[in-house]
Amino acid sequence: MHLARSGVRVNAVLFGPIETPDQRAVFERNPGALEKRPVNWPMGRFGTLKEAAGVITFLAGDDSGFITAAVVPLDGGITEAFTVPE
Repeated sequence: MHLARSGVRVNAVLFGPIETPDQRAVFERNPGALEKRPVNWPMGRFGTLKEAAGVITFLAGDDSGFITAAVVPLDGGITEAFTVPE
């Protein structure tokens, strides 16, 4: 907020489960976890690197010129609507 009048925008991306080799390796070390975990995610899947890049590109670009001090959840809805399977 202190830098906004100087034209400096500061935003954050709150990452959820994004499909990366490292993330996949975590699930491969825990047999059965990959089938159980997405049940708790509202969108039921990993996000993609392309989706992550799109959000970051938007925040870094001119189209987001009036956005500052924002936290953008990139988590498929986990932050707002965490669900527990029946």
